[in-house]
Amino acid sequence: MEKNFTILCVDDEENILHSIKRTLAMENYNILTAESGAKGLEVFNAEEIDLVISDQRMPNMSGYEFLKIVREKYPECVRIMLSGFSDFESLVKTINDGEIIRFVSKPWDNEELKNVIRSTLVQSKVFKQVHKILENMSNMVEMVNGLKIETSQENNTVTVKIFSDEKVTDDKGIYKVLEFLFKTFNIESKEGFNVLSSSISREEKGIILEIDLVKGVKLKIQVEREHG
Repeated sequence: MEKNFTILCVDDEENILHSIKRTLAMENYNILTAESGAKGLEVFNAEEIDLVISDQRMPNMSGYEFLKIVREKYPECVRIMLSGFSDFESLVKTINDGEIIRFVSKPWDNEELKNVIRSTLVQSKVFKQVHKILENMSNMVEMVNGLKIETSQENNTVTVKIFSDEKVTDDKGIYKVLEFLFKTFNIESKEGFNVLSSSISREEKGIILEIDLVKGVKLKIQVEREHG
């Protein structure tokens, strides 16, 4: 049986924490709370957190500062900020710096909050599946002479860069890696992936493939050659 998601709510106002807990009471989550960013980090040290909801305006450590630390130490944790529109400038900075994944305005709509949490948790699960597949692929690539791989994630896109040294590697090695990816991400099963669309383009350095997967997750594959 799949474990329940654990959600941490961080706000210096106790009534807000109680309100969020009431809103999510029927959602079958494990809800934890903290009344400051410092206490929230203590919870992270003791628990595995899937999603954190933080207020922006808190004494000593703002939501921005708190989520910045969370992103650095626990990058796989989904980060949602609660903020009023009076905090617009700090909100824009938080979004631009990538410290949050989603934003919910205060006062929030209960159904909106629940839908945002559900969708981001499902998307997070897909990202974890994608990263696991790419980790397995990296192990395979190491066995192909002359190939190396780099992965990165920004917002809803996972980028995979495949490099080859044309002096020692022919195209067969690259094709093997791409074939592995195509077969893997075309799995159509309950726990697999459904490719919604894909596109391919050629640039001076190589080939770029963009694939839309389920739940708004995108996979970008860049095949480049290193010239030496």
